[in-house]
Amino acid sequence: MTTSLLEPQVAIPVTHYSGEDEELGDVPLGANALVDSSAAAPPDSPTIPPWLARRRAKFARSRTNPDLQSQFRSERVAQLLAERQERLSRQDSGNSENGSSGGHSQESHRIEERRTRLDSTLTDAERRLRARSASRASDGSDWRSRGRPKAIIGRKGGKDGELNWPRGVASLPGGFIACCDSSNHRVCVFDKEGRFVRAFGGYGSSKGQLDSAAGLATIKQRIIVSDRYNHRVCLFDLEGNFQSSFGGHGPGNGKFNNPWGVAVDDLGTIYVADKVIFRSL
Repeated sequence: MTTSLLEPQVAIPVTHYSGEDEELGDVPLGANALVDSSAAAPPDSPTIPPWLARRRAKFARSRTNPDLQSQFRSERVAQLLAERQERLSRQDSGNSENGSSGGHSQESHRIEERRTRLDSTLTDAERRLRARSASRASDGSDWRSRGRPKAIIGRKGGKDGELNWPRGVASLPGGFIACCDSSNHRVCVFDKEGRFVRAFGGYGSSKGQLDSAAGLATIKQRIIVSDRYNHRVCLFDLEGNFQSSFGGHGPGNGKFNNPWGVAVDDLGTIYVADKVIFRSL
């Protein structure tokens, strides 16, 4: 016969303190209520330990206690909040009465104040410059019309007066306008009214021919054209007759690799932007 050698189970004693299993927010504490650890406990419950009394006392003084929120709110803070709300309500009512015109007038007033403060920081030279600009603007011309083209020259195509990828442009004596018609490999000349006058160039690498003309400049009686894919710069007279050229393909001095922009100063020095080699000559 088998007998059990296991000892009988003994329950572990657990001490329960009243209110311990309740939520702290449900503990009915008044505004001035503080837990006193020395207060007499109910006869059916043991004495509250000090750590629990400290925790309850801390919550009783905490700002998170809803019964004490009114005590931590300053009267001055409440006054400022009320004044701010009153100002906002007056502003909303004023905007509704004045409408959009009132808002625009206030914005104009603020802009004028900023302009006044800016003027006070300007130097005498800056004031004179602004006054000169204002006098030019008040000469009767409408500034809005300055961005509108007075004439449109050309349209897409390869016939006389038509252009295909126009790039460089320059003015000629007599009010004429010269334009590089790049993909048509020529230079077109128009009068000041935009009417076609003549064209010169043409596709090729011979003298007087061009391969994707890109840049254009004028000096005295000459027209200077950058001949992009021929890697040279060509000089023509005002009638379009070929005079000379210089350059050639290569990385050395005086050589080009896709010359693009071209300019000339008052002394007749020609400046060329060499696109691929990233330099100016």
